[in-house]
Amino acid sequence: MLNWLFSLLYDLKEDNDRLKELDEEINSSVAKQMDELQVIEKDLTEHRKSAVKIPDLTFHKLGLDIIKDAENNRPDVFTEEDFKLFIEEYFKSKILNLYYKTCL
Repeated sequence: MLNWLFSLLYDLKEDNDRLKELDEEINSSVAKQMDELQVIEKDLTEHRKSAVKIPDLTFHKLGLDIIKDAENNRPDVFTEEDFKLFIEEYFKSKILNLYYKTCL
């Protein structure tokens, strides 16, 4: 049992470290070319496929009621298509913001 727990904790740490790296890449102030953005998108997709799967049930049990009570609204859970659109819009906004900053 302890071996499983330590293995899980190690995997979660690896996932967290990978997310921190992705976050730094995404939120850096350095302008990115389309091919660099596509690599980041690919890395995010790979992370989602390889990361420790935490069942939605865990989120619902631990946080959904708290969020719903605090915000008087039930948060949506992204579908894969919604997530892809969110990422695309995020990158578009980052690119446009960088573009406008460099033009001013």
